Amino acid sequence: MTEIVRQELRYRRVEGLVGQYVDRTVLLLPIDDAQHTLRMKQNTEALRLRLQDYAPSGFVSCGVGRPTLGLSALRESFKEAEKALALSDQLWTEPRVTFFGDLSLYELLLGVSPEQLRNFCRNWLSAILDYDEQHKSDLLITLDAYFSSNGNMRLTAKELNIHRNTLVYRLNRIAEITQLDMDDANVHLNLHLALRAYHLLKTFNL
Repeated sequence: MTEIVRQELRYRRVEGLVGQYVDRTVLLLPIDDAQHTLRMKQNTEALRLRLQDYAPSGFVSCGVGRPTLGLSALRESFKEAEKALALSDQLWTEPRVTFFGDLSLYELLLGVSPEQLRNFCRNWLSAILDYDEQHKSDLLITLDAYFSSNGNMRLTAKELNIHRNTLVYRLNRIAEITQLDMDDANVHLNLHLALRAYHLLKTFNL
């Protein structure tokens, strides 16, 4: 697997250091800014999917620590990646790329009662869920992809395989349905948290 990762990095022209630690392949990627962080996440998921073609089980999971600077901090990032991988195995049944920062949020959400999470989701997502059910639309999926792409319109449209104008229409429709100011940072935060809580409730059938 380590050699396959090296080959894939060369093929994708992605700079990085690859090594092996016990039974795991370790990959270090340079990150200069937030935009590169998003690109790193996309490259990591693409690499994971490629590796599954070679895995005997057909499943490959990845844990990713936070970007850092310096050797001692790098060790901490590696520990975070290991924790992300371990907690991912506990939280999810399907293989995935799991980021330490995301898991910290899930740990926080798991400390809240299911009833409180359900109420929070209803307050922020019920209008969207009702609209999707009545019109067989994909507004919730659209919003999820939008947040996963850090609000990047081009990447969101590409992820959903739709035209940018269609994406703009859907986001405007969400604003109309919810009567929320989608330019408000607090609205973004609460909607994003509600989506995470919604997925967590579905995963554990809570």
